[in-house]
Amino acid sequence: MHGPCGETRKNSPCMSNGRCTKHFPKKFVEVTSIDEDGYPSYRRKDNGRTIIKNGVNLDNRFVVPHNRYLLIRYGAHMNVEWCNQSRAIKYLFKYINKRHDRETASFYKSSDDDSLGKNVDEVNMYYDCRYISSYSDEISTVLDRNTINQSMFLAWMEANKKYPEARELTYAELPMKFVWKKETREFVPRKQRFSIGRIFYVPPGCGEMYYLRCLFNVNRGATCYDDIDFVNGVQYRSFRDACYALGLLNDDKEYIDGIIEASHWVSAQSLRVLFATLLSSNCISRPEVVWESCWTYLSDDILYKRRNLLQHQELELNEEEIRSYALVDIEKLLQSYGKSLREFQSMPFPNDQYFQSSRNRLIHDELRFDRRSLSQEHDKLINNLNSEQHHVYNTIMKAIASNKGGVFFVYKYGGTGKTFVWKTLSAYFRSKGEIVLNVASSGIASLLLPGGRTAHSRFAIPFNPNEESTCNIKQGSHLAELIVKSKLIIWDEAPMTHKFCFEVLDKSMKNIMRFVNPSSLHLPFGGKTVVFGGDFRQILPVIPKGFFISLETLYNWIANLGDGKIGEIGEQNDGYATINIPDELLIKDCNDSIAAIVESTYPSLDNNINNTAYFQQRAILAPTLDVVQSINEHMISLNHSEGRLYLSSDTACHSDRNVDLLNDVHTPEFLNGIRFSGVPNHELNLKVGTPVMLLRNIDHLLDYAMALD
Repeated sequence: MHGPCGETRKNSPCMSNGRCTKHFPKKFVEVTSIDEDGYPSYRRKDNGRTIIKNGVNLDNRFVVPHNRYLLIRYGAHMNVEWCNQSRAIKYLFKYINKRHDRETASFYKSSDDDSLGKNVDEVNMYYDCRYISSYSDEISTVLDRNTINQSMFLAWMEANKKYPEARELTYAELPMKFVWKKETREFVPRKQRFSIGRIFYVPPGCGEMYYLRCLFNVNRGATCYDDIDFVNGVQYRSFRDACYALGLLNDDKEYIDGIIEASHWVSAQSLRVLFATLLSSNCISRPEVVWESCWTYLSDDILYKRRNLLQHQELELNEEEIRSYALVDIEKLLQSYGKSLREFQSMPFPNDQYFQSSRNRLIHDELRFDRRSLSQEHDKLINNLNSEQHHVYNTIMKAIASNKGGVFFVYKYGGTGKTFVWKTLSAYFRSKGEIVLNVASSGIASLLLPGGRTAHSRFAIPFNPNEESTCNIKQGSHLAELIVKSKLIIWDEAPMTHKFCFEVLDKSMKNIMRFVNPSSLHLPFGGKTVVFGGDFRQILPVIPKGFFISLETLYNWIANLGDGKIGEIGEQNDGYATINIPDELLIKDCNDSIAAIVESTYPSLDNNINNTAYFQQRAILAPTLDVVQSINEHMISLNHSEGRLYLSSDTACHSDRNVDLLNDVHTPEFLNGIRFSGVPNHELNLKVGTPVMLLRNIDHLLDYAMALD
């Protein structure tokens, strides 16, 4: 057991009522006795110094502010004072207690079981809600005061209604002939002497309050708020406009002339800094007038800056875009001053898309097109559309113009001009500064589209999606902003893609667009206009573990299948049907399926090994990379000429060098064994006469720019 002083009770004076007199600060105090509560009675020692207070001679022994428990517990003198007004504690809490009429409070409802201790929130119990304030009246008393409903300003209007002589005075002049009665909260005629009125200062940055104060100095006889901004028979919409009509504000011509004059020797960026400084200092009475008169000077370098930023020297911007980007720069300058364009109600404010596009690289890339050239290209393309293409073009344009969105599928076999329609639509919207996302299901097909990308690359679609998958697009990311800003999405070769890819994109776009339009959750693809294109006849029937099909005789059968000439016409189904493949199209009798399909496709290979046309007319399509590898190895084995084996040099990406043990995990043997689409295998065996397909990856935007040149 320990006493308050920390020593054991057995050998300590703390045995006496648990109070220790051994460890008192005797240097400052003198213990005289122990009171009935066990606490010592003490006073300071007499050091001979005295002071007279209210006629009483006091010495050091009278000054003993202390807390007995804390004194004993910690063995030190502690000066404890009770303060109930902010004046008394200001020197202790100068930066905490700024005002005496603020408090922090919380309200909660306890459950019926709290009394039984079944629902106790110890966190809320620990949180101690306190406030420091001066003494106040009851809330009901405060609310019943006349000052709540009647101010001196409203009393001035009431005086104008009652007294004709008050209508000849301004608000500041009213105290000269009227006196304010606090008891009745009204102005009454003055019977003797006079008084000079004073209006509180209001800085110009307070907006309408400042202009109201200006009107107080000239307005007479107002009986309501509408009378204050009623000038020369005209009811103005704001106090500022009323001040300008009365000539109380300058016309800002000097600032307009100053900006125009400065434009001859300073840059547009410096002019925007000047304009932002004038706004932040509240020097301009009507900033919208100055902006409309000088915006061409303030935005003179916007097009140049955008071209350098986007690295597209042929970029063209319309007047609205140039003004908006200039306002974005001015807004950024004002924010550095702690201001915003929103504080100036008359000033235009740029749309969020211009703030987003100023920092979103994906949007930059989709706007890096020569609008003038695209406009000319569109005029040529639209004149060459046939009737069916015109119908597709007009239908899609109407859907976009209605802002209701829509989903369309353009179904036609290859060579009928689907890509021509895609180029026409893309040229039109891109010439207007809009975004069109052109995607395809394969990399080669995407090269045929202007600015094309694969669908998986553009929309971050998982490679193996399922019913619960979603695109890897975070809300508010650059990709999400790009999708929101896009006007049209074109997906070519759509039948080549699994249906889950479309469902995944549909769910993701609904989730992205719901923050722009809540009803987007009930619209396909979030209300965006999406156009699919392709030919189902180009999709080979896939039979798991089935027979190989000879492609030489397959073309006509697939064309008839796509035209609906095969199968029962008018048969009702849900999109799934079983179609029997003719026996003449199948290779059935074979022990080695690879050898059989090669022999069927390349008969008499040895006699035509040097015949280029022979190989150009034949091809084998395989569903997986493993099958491709098997066919290539078999074809190479049939060529008896001397060959050469080439090996790749595989290393991990340099950006991942900081990962511990990376070299041990991604060994060369592991990297050499990886096989995936678009990258050659580790081993490449070439022989004379073996066909080789070379692929190259060209920047799409650079390729498009070269095509325009």
